[in-house]
Amino acid sequence: MSRPALILVSGWGHPPDELSQLVAGLAEHFDVTALSVHELGPAYGDKLAQVLEQKQGPSYLLGWSMGGMISLEAAARHPELVAGLILVGSTAKFCPDEDYPQGIPAKNLRAMIAALRKHPGPVLSQFLAEVHSPDTLDPETLSAHVSQTTSLGTDALVRDLDYLQTADLRRAAKNLHVPVLVLHGQEDRIVPFQSGQWLLDNLPHAHGKIFKGVGHNLPL
Repeated sequence: MSRPALILVSGWGHPPDELSQLVAGLAEHFDVTALSVHELGPAYGDKLAQVLEQKQGPSYLLGWSMGGMISLEAAARHPELVAGLILVGSTAKFCPDEDYPQGIPAKNLRAMIAALRKHPGPVLSQFLAEVHSPDTLDPETLSAHVSQTTSLGTDALVRDLDYLQTADLRRAAKNLHVPVLVLHGQEDRIVPFQSGQWLLDNLPHAHGKIFKGVGHNLPL
């Protein structure tokens, strides 16, 4: 019997090979493909749907952070291509507004974009430290992660931050009729766990867990 297809979509600032341990752990049970959000832009959901169309039958999608948003977008537009959705440390809307208080203010992302264009090293170091919080990366490991993220290119990083400022998938989430597993760390400093709880409360066919003592690096 052939293994079902599982497509992993990494988060912002993370190349797909950072999910290599997760790929190895799942490969016994699934035909696994790992992608980066940065290779799917700017037509994120449509590009991911093209990947799904190349598979034989519906696939499972596992999206981390921004990768979860893109996976949700693709599943909402093409539910016939998706057997199930796993959202890890993700959200339907990254930035808050009047009726959605959780998230990171858009002004913070605009400041991050300006800093990326001038001095990417410090802003990426801060971001990656917060990804791994409450764990602490040693300086050598943090520096290696910064180099990997820098290699993705400033233009792609900025373009994808623009997506995070504007994407609103709440309506799509409420009308999504595929099974969804939601996994979120309670100590997440990138996507607050309340965003994961919103998904659990509003996706029609969702179940999942909020993990105590775990941050945004849950899939790692």
